[in-house]
Parts: sequence; structure tokens; C-alpha cells
Amino acid sequence: MKQRVFAAVLCAATSLTGMSSALRAETLLTQLGCGSGLVTGPGGAVTLPERALADGSFDVLMIGSSSTAGVGSGVERAYPAVAGHLLAERLGDAASVRVVPRGVGGERADGALSRLAREIDETRPDLLVWQVGTNDAVSDVTLDALEQTVTRGIAMARDAGIGVILIDPQFYPRVSTNPRYADVVAMIDRLGDAEGVPVVRRFERMRRAETLGPEQINALLAKDAFHMSPLGHECLARDLTATILSSAALDPRLN
Repeated sequence: MKQRVFAAVLCAATSLTGMSSALRAETLLTQLGCGSGLVTGPGGAVTLPERALADGSFDVLMIGSSSTAGVGSGVERAYPAVAGHLLAERLGDAASVRVVPRGVGGERADGALSRLAREIDETRPDLLVWQVGTNDAVSDVTLDALEQTVTRGIAMARDAGIGVILIDPQFYPRVSTNPRYADVVAMIDRLGDAEGVPVVRRFERMRRAETLGPEQINALLAKDAFHMSPLGHECLARDLTATILSSAALDPRLN
């Protein structure tokens, strides 16, 4: 009898602990404004092909490196999967949302560009989300070379009649030891503005977390203090979803 009572109490305590943890996570996401779109670059509207939603579907190709591959969170809790669920909730019966994540850990922008045509041909998306710049920033890729690569990728997508959204590099505590990193982030934001492409400013969102304190930024980072944690992916997914829904010229049912 005592064992059954103890087990019941333990189960209840575990449930309360999980609930408390979820509430703390939601509080942090609210503090950071995840999903508000406040740190989305000015870029412009996403121009999507006329077929988007016309057949009751909305297909999104998400290309990038380790974040897109789910490092630090696992595929099911990575931002592509979470954004897919959020988009489906927001669109309701308006569309069948299909998100295709094609992330390659450690890949630089030129690697993504080299496979972009094939990925577009295979997935036939309405929208391309390109998470770009992190591995270029921590390697010896020049700003000019990176800018040319991203510009070519945007042009390739547009030639295929696909809208484009960029996601800039993540923030991490050791970023101050890399003077080039901030330059890469700034270049991507400027390029988005020049090309009329919205930029989800992940770096700025995560940097704001650090200003709140170590607990806040650590909550967004995996154990390696570089990749994003599941909570970091949740924040990014909310920002990405808000960007898509607020800037894309889609079916009137999205308004």
C-alpha cells in the first residue's frame, strides 16, 4: 500500500515538475518575443508562385547546415519540424503543409549552392528557407565570396519561381573571439535588404537572450554552447513562422 501511495505521489510530482519546466520555457520564449517578428530584417515580401495553395498545399524546402539537420535538438524538435507544425496550425484547412529539411552538418554556403538546383528539382517547393553563414563565419571564407554565393542562390530560386527567406547565423557566447562573425551577420542582413528578401535575424534574437542573463542564453543553447537546444529551435521556428505568415503574399485565407 505504501509503495502504491509513494508511486502516485512521485508520478504527480514528476507531472508538476514537467509542467513547471514547460511554464518556465514558455515564459522565456515570451520574454524574448519569439514569434513576434520584431527582429525580422526589413527585406521585403516573399513572392511565391501562383500555384502556392492553389492545389491546397504549401511546400517549403529548408536548406542549411547543422541547425537544419537538427544537431542539438534531434530532427523532430528542430526548427523545420516545429515550423511545419506551427504553419499547419495557423493555416488550418487552408493548406496541407509539407516541410522538407535538407540540412548537412558543417556545410558552408557554397556547398548548399552546389546542391540547390537538385534539391529544388526534387522537392518542387513554393518557398525556400536558407539557413546560411555560420560555417562560413567560422572558416576562412571571405565576405565577398559568401555574398556572391548567397546572391547566386537567391537568383537560382527566383528563376525557378520560388520565394526566398534567409536565416542568419546563431549567436553563441564565444562569438566575441571571432571578429569576422559580426561582419558576416551584418552582410547577410544588408544583402536581404538589397535583394528584397526577408531575413530571420536569429543572431539578434539569441544575443538579446544573453543580455537577460546566463540562464536565458544557456536555455537556448545545446551542451556544446554553440548549437541550439530544443528551446532555441522552438524560438527560431516561431520567428520563421511569423515571418512567413506576415510577409508572404499568399492566399487571402492567411490574413
